[in-house]
Amino acid sequence: VGEGGVNRYTDGLIVSVGSKFISVFLPHYSIESRCYLDDIHPDLQAAHDPDKFTVTLTGGPAGGGRTLRILDHCTVELHAVFPNRGPCQIRTTLLVGEGEEPPDTRHHLPAVAAAHASEDV
Repeated sequence: VGEGGVNRYTDGLIVSVGSKFISVFLPHYSIESRCYLDDIHPDLQAAHDPDKFTVTLTGGPAGGGRTLRILDHCTVELHAVFPNRGPCQIRTTLLVGEGEEPPDTRHHLPAVAAAHASEDV
């Protein structure tokens, strides 16, 4: 579906996918996690499949597509391994459990975006 694809869930989680970004928003907690694909690689693009709740990444240096899967309506993980970066893994995760109070933003970041050097090839 590509540009502007949106998933909405009964618990209010909204996942929006553009060709150059992936956004996850929980209005109840006022949390947004946004991953810009240009920050990973300029050739990377996202294609959205709202029926399967997946986002496939293509065009990057890793060859075949990489998939972001929307897990249990409150966890989203993006995994991509790019050999030209060392190799590394880039993950964007939004975790909100049922019944939790809205997080204190001084101690909880809404998005965790990190590149981890891999010891194993």
